[in-house]
Amino acid sequence: MNKIYLEGGIQKVAEVLGLSPQTIYIHARKGNFNFIKKVGSRYVVIESLFNKWMIPPGEDEWLKN
Repeated sequence: MNKIYLEGGIQKVAEVLGLSPQTIYIHARKGNFNFIKKVGSRYVVIESLFNKWMIPPGEDEWLKN
């Protein structure tokens, strides 16, 4: 089975982006990150969407081949 959620969640995203977890939660609540979804009372990070979001536009051509 494929892993769906990013291990480390919000904390890992904050670490990778160099932001505080509180800042990530603020943006998640506003819907600014399409890779963070609310499930029940918690937020989860969809790993495939986060990885795709991290690739700069135009540099994803190698994925299409």
